[in-house]
Amino acid sequence: TDLLAEDALRLVKLKLGTAEVPAPLRERVLRGEARINPFFVEEVINSLVDRGYLVPKGRGKGYDLVGDLSQVEIPDSLQTLVMSRIDRLDESSKLTVKVASVIGRTFKYWTLQEIYPVEVTPEKLWENLEGLSKLDLTPLDRPAPDWEYIFKHIITREVAYESLLFAHRRELHHRLGEYLERTYVDSLGEYYELLAHHYYQSGDQEKSWHYLLKAGDKAKDKYANEAAIAHYNQALSMEFDGEGVHRVHESLGDVYRLIGQYEKALESYGDALEHYPPTAAQMADIRRKTAKTWELQGRYDEAKHCLDLARTALDEKQETPEMACIYNDMGWIAVQRGEYDEALQLCAQGLAIAESLSCDKKSHHVRDELQHTLGSIYLRTGDYAQAIAHFQTCIEMREGIGDLDGMSGSYNNLAVVYCSQSDYSLAAQYFQKSLEISRKIGDTYGTAMCYNNLGGICYILGDYSHAVGYYERSLEIRSEIGDLQGIADTYNNLGEVHHSLGNRQQALHYLQEAVRLFTEIGDKMTLSDAYRLLAEVELELNDRDEALEYCRLSLEIAREIGNREYEGVAYRVLGQIHRVAGRLEEARHHLQDSVETLMTMENRLELGRSHYELGLTLSAMGLEEGREQLQKAVQIFEELRVEGELEKARAALYGE
Repeated sequence: TDLLAEDALRLVKLKLGTAEVPAPLRERVLRGEARINPFFVEEVINSLVDRGYLVPKGRGKGYDLVGDLSQVEIPDSLQTLVMSRIDRLDESSKLTVKVASVIGRTFKYWTLQEIYPVEVTPEKLWENLEGLSKLDLTPLDRPAPDWEYIFKHIITREVAYESLLFAHRRELHHRLGEYLERTYVDSLGEYYELLAHHYYQSGDQEKSWHYLLKAGDKAKDKYANEAAIAHYNQALSMEFDGEGVHRVHESLGDVYRLIGQYEKALESYGDALEHYPPTAAQMADIRRKTAKTWELQGRYDEAKHCLDLARTALDEKQETPEMACIYNDMGWIAVQRGEYDEALQLCAQGLAIAESLSCDKKSHHVRDELQHTLGSIYLRTGDYAQAIAHFQTCIEMREGIGDLDGMSGSYNNLAVVYCSQSDYSLAAQYFQKSLEISRKIGDTYGTAMCYNNLGGICYILGDYSHAVGYYERSLEIRSEIGDLQGIADTYNNLGEVHHSLGNRQQALHYLQEAVRLFTEIGDKMTLSDAYRLLAEVELELNDRDEALEYCRLSLEIAREIGNREYEGVAYRVLGQIHRVAGRLEEARHHLQDSVETLMTMENRLELGRSHYELGLTLSAMGLEEGREQLQKAVQIFEELRVEGELEKARAALYGE
């Protein structure tokens, strides 16, 4: 940050140890400008000291100005000023500062000695470093035993480095790379980034390629995503035609996919395929990753096509980890489309292959992926005990190998199960664990999902403002990464919360957009939920015919996909429509079906809501059983601590 003129003068006084700044010196430092770079001020003073115009007073008490400054040339630019100071050094010291600049902002004596390009005695090198330190160019930063020096200003290092001939720079970088390989042979992994940098600057293509890949993989494994991308792209910029080019493109695609840059991920996977992976298994893996990228965007047809190509790549080699993974991925797409019987069949095929494989790391990964998919199937079909069993097995496997990405997904899905069982406290804990990991590893898809699901918890507990906040944060991320499925889910949730807030037109807008997207991507399960919510909104707008049609569609889809919970909820809304229309007997029939259906499920919240609606209907018919149903609703809402629902049920029961 530049200094005001008066502050620049204070800096001069401090550096010279004087109470006043002589007028000639003031003019040369300020040059009539209102703001001055503080480093420029320091270098002007240092330059005048070097040239004998500022002479130390006796006993170290400041400096005297000697001579006529009007004839002294002071460069206008900081870089030129620094270069003029370096040029005034003796040749030996000049070489020392230039060689040191290749090492970096900080450098150790021992490293400098090892890469020195000409023969120099230790005594002479120490003498040069002591002189540079006194000139405040490279002061000692850490004393013995480290003997580490630092370029006081980064610009000094940059100017010294740029003054080296290109060929000399390359030679010094190569010397430094070889020194690091010799010195740190037992801990080379700690120096991959430095080795990659120095060999790249040296022009050694083979070694820079090798270490750029090592540095990229190291960053990728630590979820240092931006660093990984930089290393991989730098490697590819070399246009090296050696082994493993396809793997760099594939790894780059993996990072882009994780952070939600799907177009770049698809481009990278495409480039990987163009470089002809050496085996069918590798080609199938890249096809699978391409499919996953399409699936994350809700583009299920494109994903399925890629998986078919992956199977073709494997030809007749059925009993492989890659083929088991393909069956798992095809099963996951079937889950997303609500085709649960087909999903179970595909997972069974995958498991049969996985169980025939030897117990290595790859087959272990296949098994935990299949457990995850099976858990999702049972979650969506309402078999929560099976879902929990599969997710817990998957979590144990993933925690055992430290698979953070996988753990995040499993925590999220386990939380959804607990939410469906109305255990909102436990659900929130697992959503938070999932969110923490997603943020840590830079998983934008997972972060957006967690925000959406935390919004769902807030909605259920009646905290609508926080629910909207979480949903909107989720929608922002999902829109940025092009996640159609996620956008549709969040639209559906925003429609639901705005319906509860009484913002019916906003609710209609979000729900109609959700229906459009769910229909486009083929997500039947959530489409059923969206139709049910539209029925509720239309009922409040007194359009009973529209409400009835939407409810019919919701019920039809729920029956088709075998989702008993959604079927029970649709019966309830159907009963509400008939009650509002005055058809109480029909309303009672549908509401009793709703209660009976939901009693076989574990979602206590939806059961409580159906008891409440049945209680209202029976009370309107003058039947005492209505009070019993309302009491059951109050008991459930008290147990779940859902204040909004509890308040309504108590009002109906006690006439408040």
